[in-house]
Amino acid sequence: MDQENISQDSIELLHECDKGIQMGLSAMHQVADKISDNQFRSVLEKSRNTHENLKDKIQSLLQKYGQESDAPNPLLSGMSSPPISRLHWIPRTPPSPTCSQTVVTWASSPCANI
Repeated sequence: MDQENISQDSIELLHECDKGIQMGLSAMHQVADKISDNQFRSVLEKSRNTHENLKDKIQSLLQKYGQESDAPNPLLSGMSSPPISRLHWIPRTPPSPTCSQTVVTWASSPCANI
């Protein structure tokens, strides 16, 4: 697909995906050192690697079509990342192989007792 064949809507979609992935990666980096469970840390690391690969592919496509990667709106980034003091992963019983079937409890205050 060359530059003449891509619609402006597709370019805008690439930009929005790029910003969303950047926000997700930022949130993952913010919580990584607050995770106490090794299994949860492993799931986060795998997800972070997947997001890094997606970011590279999207930025490559943006570059191919003469576009630059945009930084996400700092206000939106801050709203999606509340302060977190600790993260605990509480798997459901019986243990499930998918992250979507877990409960993540987090504290927004260092004084919270989980």
